[in-house]
Amino acid sequence: MSDLKAYRVGVLLWGAPLSWCLGVAALLTLPRLWPVADTSLWVFLCLLGLVFSTPLARRQHMGIAWVLAAVVCTAFISTGWRGAVRNAAQIPSALEGRDIAVQGYVASLPANSAYATRFDFDVTHRQSEDGQWVAWPRRLQLRRYYPRTRGASHASNAPVDAVEPGARWQWPVRLKAVHALRNPHGFDSRLKAWSRGVYARGYVRPAGVTPIRMLAAPTVWHYGLLHMRGQVRARIQSALSGQPRVAALVAALVLGDQQGISSPDWTLFRDTGVAHLVSIKCKLDQP
Repeated sequence: MSDLKAYRVGVLLWGAPLSWCLGVAALLTLPRLWPVADTSLWVFLCLLGLVFSTPLARRQHMGIAWVLAAVVCTAFISTGWRGAVRNAAQIPSALEGRDIAVQGYVASLPANSAYATRFDFDVTHRQSEDGQWVAWPRRLQLRRYYPRTRGASHASNAPVDAVEPGARWQWPVRLKAVHALRNPHGFDSRLKAWSRGVYARGYVRPAGVTPIRMLAAPTVWHYGLLHMRGQVRARIQSALSGQPRVAALVAALVLGDQQGISSPDWTLFRDTGVAHLVSIKCKLDQP
């Protein structure tokens, strides 16, 4: 390899990552993200410019500069596109705080507590105001609270029809968009929810005009891997029913499901120096 080619390769290896970071940083200086339509227009214009400027990029003194400029533009537009798409996926404000009926699939291993079951729900259809079911692909995080009975604990009032991963359900729900506290250098719960594809949270309402019903049992054809993980977790919990703490740890190590590990147990793991081992093992086991 000649010295000139080695120089160009070195410039590209160092310049391309820096150019990408420059494009992302340039987007973050905008006061607000562009709408999807405007971003699509810029994508089209950049592709058009790339086609007509290719002969210019073949010149020796313009090739590297053109490649780095293309990386900056690509980073700027791709980041803006992803942000615009995620903003567009949020639920309309008109649907917040009101009862709506949705159909879809349980898309996570349910987390059971003393008062509710929490799970992700992939919506396929929503019932409109005129009673028609319309396509409405969204991922929600829902809670199904157990009914309260005077003199009985929450756990004893858990619904008989347990939520199984991969099952198709119809729910009346009440939703709100994902919000978070804007504390500098603090934990951003909205960013975590968005990274998982969750754009709204809510809870299942009591059955009224819209009944609560399971439309289809879990199968290997829809969310098959999730369904099998749920079956394995159920068998672990059944085999270790007398030792719930051990069952939660085994499920975490085998399936990567940390939801059952309590805060005191995490404190014990940190004090004994094994918290990072449990955490890493769980991350490796997650699909």
